[in-house]
Amino acid sequence: IAASSGIFWLLVRRWTTQRHWLALQDWADENRFKLHGEDRAVGPELLKSLSHPPPKVLVSLNDVDTGIVQIEGWPPKGRGTDLVRWNLLVRKLERAWPTTGFRPATSGRSILDYFQLEEMGAMAPTERFVLYGADARSARALGKSSVAALLPADVGLMLVGENLVLDFSSRVFDPLELERVDALAEQIVLHLP
Repeated sequence: IAASSGIFWLLVRRWTTQRHWLALQDWADENRFKLHGEDRAVGPELLKSLSHPPPKVLVSLNDVDTGIVQIEGWPPKGRGTDLVRWNLLVRKLERAWPTTGFRPATSGRSILDYFQLEEMGAMAPTERFVLYGADARSARALGKSSVAALLPADVGLMLVGENLVLDFSSRVFDPLELERVDALAEQIVLHLP
C-alpha cells in the first residue's frame, strides 16, 4: 500500500505541478535539444555582458547551433529597477554582423535596449518595427531584406556578431512557442542578406 501510494503521489505531482516542465522535456527530446533547469542552465556567452551582474539563466534548451533561454536580469540603465524576464532564442550564424535589429514598435522593452544603437527610422521597411543599427550599411541591408515580413509584430530581432537573437519575451515559454520561434529562426537565416 505504501509503495502504491508513493507511485500515485509521484504520478499526480508529475502531471499537475510539474506539467510545464514535463512538456518542455518532451519537446526537447523530440527536437534533439538538451533541457536544463536553473541549477545547470547554460546561457550563450553573448548574454553574460548584457548587465552587471550578468543575467541569471532560469531555463535553457540547447542543440548544436541554437540556444533557447529564459533569463532574468536587471533592466537597461534608466529603464526601471525591477528584475525583468526575457525569452530569447540565440542561433549561431556563419558570418559576423555589426549589431543591427528590429524592435517591435508596440513593445515597451526590447533586448536592443541593452546596446548603444542608432535608430534608423527612415530605413525601416514597415511601421511594425523600428530599425536600429551600429552601422548604416548593415541596417540598410537588413531593412531592404524580407526579414521584417517574416517577423510577427511582437517578436524582436537582433544580429550581433555571429549571433541571431529573437526576443519573444511577450509570449509564453512553452513548447508551442518554442516550435514557432525555432522555425522562424530557420526561415530568417535563409533570408538574411
